[in-house]
Amino acid sequence: MIAFVIALSLGILAAPLAADAQQPGKVPRVGLLTASPRRGPSVDQFPERLRDLGHVEGQNLAFQYRAPAPGEGVMTGR
Repeated sequence: MIAFVIALSLGILAAPLAADAQQPGKVPRVGLLTASPRRGPSVDQFPERLRDLGHVEGQNLAFQYRAPAPGEGVMTGR
């Protein structure tokens, strides 16, 4: 019985410590829209410049590339 009371007391005391742990947050996403299905130098330079500023894709930033399908001239909203 004493072991149960001690275990229960330790569990109650440890609960606030577990609640203060850092919760995983959402990773910001950057959308890159291009007019051509091929990625050009300007599209490649943008992530490089953000990397120079400390934003690393996969660690604290995610990129989403969007372009028209080959043969399509206009991007449509979905």
